[in-house]
Amino acid sequence: MTAPVGEIHALWPSASVARFATALGLADRMPGAAYFAQGGAEIGNSKANFRAIAAAAGVPTVPGEVCRSRTEAIAATHRLLDQAEAVVVQQAHNGAGVGNQILLAPDSRLATDHVGARHLHHLAPGPAGVDVYWQERWDWASADGRHPVVVAAFAPNAEAVYSEHYADDSGTCPTEQGRLYYVGRRLSHQTVPLQGLDPLLHARLIDDGTRLAEAYRALGYRGHLSADAITTPDGRIYFTEVNAQVSGSLHIYQVIAHRIVDTAGRQARTVVE
Repeated sequence: MTAPVGEIHALWPSASVARFATALGLADRMPGAAYFAQGGAEIGNSKANFRAIAAAAGVPTVPGEVCRSRTEAIAATHRLLDQAEAVVVQQAHNGAGVGNQILLAPDSRLATDHVGARHLHHLAPGPAGVDVYWQERWDWASADGRHPVVVAAFAPNAEAVYSEHYADDSGTCPTEQGRLYYVGRRLSHQTVPLQGLDPLLHARLIDDGTRLAEAYRALGYRGHLSADAITTPDGRIYFTEVNAQVSGSLHIYQVIAHRIVDTAGRQARTVVE
């Protein structure tokens, strides 16, 4: 006798998984199936959509703009470079820093190894340097015009943290917080639980992460999600994206930290991956 299906859990909640669940007559066993069937995963994992959702939820983000044309990107880059030495260009869809590029002023000597951005570009001198860059890189950044592009101010010496949450029909709850470390602009390791952060910032990380989780839940998202953020040397916190999917951190804290190492019961212990 075959046991009944309790839940369909997608590591990546694509429309194809929702269609598969429907074909099996099990759509009611996949939380958020109707949302995912209509391309909800693409909505929830867009860095451009994130900025609009965060703004609506009143959650702070790094100063920046969502650009839907080369002209808008050029204007946004000029505006941001009037206030900072560098900007970060983000593809709407990509992960692990692969879709990020840091644009530095010609004479900038900012340290960038700690940032999750695979690509680095020194702009040519003069106002035309920005125009030339976007002439060459708009197709890459926008995936040949299919998606908008985020242009945001670069935050020197920032540290990367995250707050993970779970959303279901009854509400949301925080599941864990951690820290990410980058070396040579590539993810080197992460630690859980999050230690050494100012208690007020830690509380804001969870509170604002919860506001984001509630906003994504209101859209129809169900499952685990990670609200990523940075903390700056002057004591500010800015959110950078939401990964509305099972992240690479889930197994580290849910199984290893919580069940094996017991970091909750033995607070001196930390898990590093």
